[in-house]
Amino acid sequence: MRILISNDDGYFAPGLACLAEHLSK
Repeated sequence: MRILISNDDGYFAPGLACLAEHLSK
């Protein structure tokens, strides 16, 4: 499952980044 996460975007901030890490594992 791929979620659009971009620090450059600034929209998907730490919250989504943390969620992505859980989904990645």
